[in-house]
Amino acid sequence: MKHENHPNHEQPEAHEPPRKKKEKKHRKRGRAVFLIILLLIIAVLILLFFNPFGWGGGGAFGMGGQNGSDSSSNNSSPVSDSSDTSVTDTVIITVENEDIYFDGELCSETALREKIIALGTEKKYELDHSRAIKSAYDSVKAILVELEDALGITVNYNE
Repeated sequence: MKHENHPNHEQPEAHEPPRKKKEKKHRKRGRAVFLIILLLIIAVLILLFFNPFGWGGGGAFGMGGQNGSDSSSNNSSPVSDSSDTSVTDTVIITVENEDIYFDGELCSETALREKIIALGTEKKYELDHSRAIKSAYDSVKAILVELEDALGITVNYNE
C-alpha cells in the first residue's frame, strides 16, 4: 500500500507523456507527408500547363499529338512546294517536331551537315522552325551556326 500512495509509482501519469510525444510525432509526419504531396502536385501541374522544358507537342492532356500528326500530313504539300524553290538560290531547312527536312526531303542531322557542306556557298539557307521541338531546333541551329562560321554560308534563322 505504501507504493500506491507514492506519486512516482502511478502508472497513468508515467504513460501519458509518451502518448503525447507519439501524437506530436505523428502530426509532424502527417504534415510533412502532406507538404511533400502538395509540392509534387504543384510541380506536375506546372509541367503540364506551362511546359517550361519544351516537352511534348503542345497543350496538356494530349491535345498536341493529334495536331502533330495532322500537321505532318498537311505539310506534305507545302514541303513539296519548297522543292520548287530549290531552283532558286535558297534552300529551306524545316524542323517539324523532331524531323528535319532539307528542301522537303527528310534527313538526319549528319545528312544535313553533309548536304550543306556539299552545296557550300552556292545557296542561301533559310531555317523554318515554327513547329519545332526545342531540342531539335537547338541542334539544327548549332549545325548552321558552326557551318556559317566555317564555310561562310548565309543563313536566315527567322528569329
